[in-house]
Amino acid sequence: TAATAAAAAAPSQTPRDWLRIEDAAKGLHVKLCRGYLDAESRRSWWSTLAERVLWHRVTYLSGRFQKQCETPCYTAFFGGFDAFEPFVPIPDWLLPLVEQVRASLGVPFNAILLRLYMDGADEIAWHTDGRTFLGERPTIGSLSLGATASFQLRRMRTVWPELGGGDDGVDRSTPQRDLLLADGDLLVMHGPTQRHWHHRVPKAASRRPRININFRYILPGTADAERGQQAYYKYMVHGDATLATGRSMHELMRRAGSILSAPTPRVQAAPPLPVPQP
Repeated sequence: TAATAAAAAAPSQTPRDWLRIEDAAKGLHVKLCRGYLDAESRRSWWSTLAERVLWHRVTYLSGRFQKQCETPCYTAFFGGFDAFEPFVPIPDWLLPLVEQVRASLGVPFNAILLRLYMDGADEIAWHTDGRTFLGERPTIGSLSLGATASFQLRRMRTVWPELGGGDDGVDRSTPQRDLLLADGDLLVMHGPTQRHWHHRVPKAASRRPRININFRYILPGTADAERGQQAYYKYMVHGDATLATGRSMHELMRRAGSILSAPTPRVQAAPPLPVPQP
């Protein structure tokens, strides 16, 4: 495909191409490569993802918040281990991009999270990507396509603050970090960052569609690898539904244009059992 050819031909990035934010005292380790994908690759991958990915708006009962929740943007997930269910392998058409990012970062990514922000009302709230099945110091790659978005980081005294109390765990003595992520930029969080910092993509007036491709590595042989994989599929694909519905970006665009022209959603199998939120 055009995306495959573009990814294969894209130039590799050298260390001088990275903007680095290193603050060992605060546990922050971030690097950003502007224009990691060239213009042709960006256009080709955008078109491919818009055509091939089925996007989900997931609803689920949150074990942490004890209420019904809906993901604040559209999501999809591929990968994990075929020994666990559910499992959808990373598609052949996406592998060239995964391999390119693997080669650049030296991490054998096996879990791909995708998010579609259709407009400025879509967001992802403050959170950490840290999970035990990703290890103590996970490397998280985040590739942006489409509209420019604000990416914010704030330091936490505890990344899992208690609910219902007066302490939200935020370290207000440390200034918030704000970055703008543009079409084709690759952001990387690594080291102990997930143990000390939350991040988010806030709402933004008049923002046009944006896709984020998130690269993670589920460690094999860990006690909770299966639970972690199931959680990704639940919160990115199936939710609590018996059947998961998914639509292509083209379908979503038509649906946004006229609710009367909304297409019949495609159906995917749901995981066998509900999974507690990690």
